[in-house]
Amino acid sequence: MNIKYSGIENRFETAILKKNGVRSGFVSFAPNLAAVKLNDYAKVRKRITKTKQKADIVIVMFHGGAEGKQAEHLPFDTEIFYGENRGNVVEFARLAVDSGADVVFGQEPHVTRAVELYRDRFISYSGGNFATYGAINTSGISGIAPIFKIITDKQGRFVSGNIIPITQVGNKIPKIDPEKTVIERIIYLNRSDFPNGNGLDVSPDGSITRR
Repeated sequence: MNIKYSGIENRFETAILKKNGVRSGFVSFAPNLAAVKLNDYAKVRKRITKTKQKADIVIVMFHGGAEGKQAEHLPFDTEIFYGENRGNVVEFARLAVDSGADVVFGQEPHVTRAVELYRDRFISYSGGNFATYGAINTSGISGIAPIFKIITDKQGRFVSGNIIPITQVGNKIPKIDPEKTVIERIIYLNRSDFPNGNGLDVSPDGSITRR
């Protein structure tokens, strides 16, 4: 299928995809075995900086943070889960932008988290459960997810965005959610976790604009 991927330490750490004349660089990090390490900040800086030299836009993806319904809110601190250091995801994401990332997408908690505009760059701290396998719980807030459409300028600065709301039904099949539950949840989390503002406005219809 020729699907490109990144994040395997010392083997496939980055991927470059060229479309319509734009080179997009993808870099992935996680605290797990064989992954490019989320908590090795020197390596994070080096890998993103090198990718930036080859790409017009750099997209960073990370697997970090605690898991479960109790992990919706950002602690703004290091998260330990099952005895494993899952990183300080806010510190990591902002470091990624400081190192050259233009868009940052987070995963791991199995619930959606807030979004942020940092130095004109879009950060999503967790995209929830989209198409879930096995025995992972998808009830309530664990069964919703956003599909983000993010538009940047040629320098990678955020211009606008949109959220397509997804819910899982039946045998964990993703479908568009007419109730727009995840949009409401992100609006709530943004206000709760960033009481002084996060640089963005998310509307009930899912549009994302600068504040």
